Amino acid sequence: MGPVTEKGEGTRERILLAARTAFAERGYDGASLNDVIRASAITKGGFYFHFPSKAALALAVIDQTKERVRAGIMAHVVGERALDRLVGLVEGAFAACDGSGQMAAISRLCDALEREPEVADQVERPWSTWEGITTALILEAQAEGDVPPEIDAAGVAAIAVGGYFGLELMCRDEPGRMAALREPFIDHFLTVLGARRARA
Repeated sequence: MGPVTEKGEGTRERILLAARTAFAERGYDGASLNDVIRASAITKGGFYFHFPSKAALALAVIDQTKERVRAGIMAHVVGERALDRLVGLVEGAFAACDGSGQMAAISRLCDALEREPEVADQVERPWSTWEGITTALILEAQAEGDVPPEIDAAGVAAIAVGGYFGLELMCRDEPGRMAALREPFIDHFLTVLGARRARA
């Protein structure tokens, strides 16, 4: 395959947009490649130039959506001290549950692709990334003296990330409820860490 041209990249983006919409509306099993090809205004050959299969397409949708969500969340992770950045991480995660359904769409596609032998071993659930980032920030906050050294950073990170994803699942159809739980979640998280909120 030759180098990707600007036109080719535009076509690929059109396919991904059409697929994201189709998967969100009809689910992985309900969305057909013909739906995506028609919505993308391309030929079957044009589709297969970019993606070898429906499963590969869905995996690309997951990766692209995860990267967009990650960039949005990480934009909140600011501050001189790690504790400030931890609070920003949680705020960014809650902001990502904006009613667009993108977090829920990732979970549903992951569920579907874990049943597809072609790509099952390539599906990475989003929480593994956030567990690592949260653990690293807790360790940094411990080094800065804002979190007691006896706190199990990895354990608290796993519980916090698991709690967040559990809430996201529970509030999937009620984004307003998720937003209302942001402050209680942060307060509880900081209590478990044995830390006070660094932000005013």
